Amino acid sequence: LCKASCPLKYLSVLVYTTLRHVGLNWQQCDDILRPMGSLLSETSQKHTEAFLFGDFKDFTSEHRGGKHTSAFFDDFPEIETEAKVYTLTRCSDKAANFSINDLARFIDEKYYETTGTTKPKDSELIRSEASVRLDLRRWGATFRENGARPYWEGHERADVVKSRETFINYFLDNKQSYYTVNDNENLPGWIKPEKKPGRILI
Repeated sequence: LCKASCPLKYLSVLVYTTLRHVGLNWQQCDDILRPMGSLLSETSQKHTEAFLFGDFKDFTSEHRGGKHTSAFFDDFPEIETEAKVYTLTRCSDKAANFSINDLARFIDEKYYETTGTTKPKDSELIRSEASVRLDLRRWGATFRENGARPYWEGHERADVVKSRETFINYFLDNKQSYYTVNDNENLPGWIKPEKKPGRILI
């Protein structure tokens, strides 16, 4: 009943001050407060000091901060929408080359495009990379490894490329020894090898 009708801070201060009055130390108070779901000793002590020595209005206020000024996307909601679409488009690509910097630069370009101003030389991005990373998290983005990248991406060492070219050139040079498929879309069929014996690659 008390929890339903009275703020947790008030109850915690009441119980904490009572426990301290009867001579219990902080650890003993924590052992009693924790199972009750109350604020622990350190926090209760701060609120008690505010109640006893501070302003009552200060004690009763929550001091949870809140929004005191408008955020960037409050002033430019269309840029936020475009940034979300841009992010979805880039994340849908198979190549894993989308970065926070790309999105920060996109927002920067859209800002100057929307405001009709030109970016001063050597000025920083309108939204820092750290802010853009927080925006992505706020939009529900998660960061995972891209498993849908093209097979050959990342396998472009010189020796790998040379080996692949040698492998393909062998078949191109000896294609008369293999069965191939004709280019007729209406009536596809086998082209028999010119050399004997013929080979089928499976």
